[in-house]
Amino acid sequence: MSDESLQTEETAASTTAETVTAAATVEQLIYVGPNISKERLNKFAIFKNGLPQHMDDVFTACPAIKKLFVSIDKLSDILEKINKTGTAYNAWYSQVTAYIKKGVK
Repeated sequence: MSDESLQTEETAASTTAETVTAAATVEQLIYVGPNISKERLNKFAIFKNGLPQHMDDVFTACPAIKKLFVSIDKLSDILEKINKTGTAYNAWYSQVTAYIKKGVK
């Protein structure tokens, strides 16, 4: 492959990454974790402008909650991962469940 071709591919990849980053800031996210009634956060709640800022304290107390906000287009794949023992999503879901059982502050 020529240097010019590599440079073109790198530029295209960079442009694509910038576009994805820009799109991610306005991307709709869906929460796939268990209900957290004290925080009024329900499973499958949709957020239009990224993560809800009013939950920063909760994200600090239990970082796994933040991991369970996913892109809507990945929902079915993520739900499979939540139900499969040994995946990161399954572990995060379990961490949130344990956090809820301790009592949300």
